[in-house]
Formats: sequence, structure tokens, C-alpha cells
Amino acid sequence: MTDIVNFKGTRFPIDMILVCIRWHSAYPRSYRHLEEIMEERGVLDHSSINRWAILFLPLIKDGAETEALCRLQLAQA
Repeated sequence: MTDIVNFKGTRFPIDMILVCIRWHSAYPRSYRHLEEIMEERGVLDHSSINRWAILFLPLIKDGAETEALCRLQLAQA
């Protein structure tokens, strides 16, 4: 996944960003609930999670769709 999206310049580790984004998109949790969950890992503000979701979710979605399309084309060939 990290080769699809460029995480260069992020302050937090890539795995932490991906966990927050996944939990936000997969479960009905608010940014403040995620902030409480991630507090022990050092995410101090729910606005960081909000910015990550706005920035990275569309990129991850586009990359996943492109990868799925390539796999489908290979399977049909």
C-alpha cells in the first residue's frame, strides 16, 4: 500500500496513519473517539486524523481500484 501513496513528509509513522484511516473508514467512529484510542500511540489531536482522511483516503481508493482493474485484466488474459 505504501508504494501506491506517497507518505513523504508526514510527521507520524506510516503504519499509524494507515491504522487511523482504516478505523475511520471501516467503523462508525468519530475523529474524537479515534483520538482517544490513538492517544497512547502519540496522536494528540483529532484534526490530524481528519487531515489524513481527507488527504490519503482518495489516493488509497484510486490506487486500490487501479490495482483491482489490473488484476482483473490479467485474470481475463
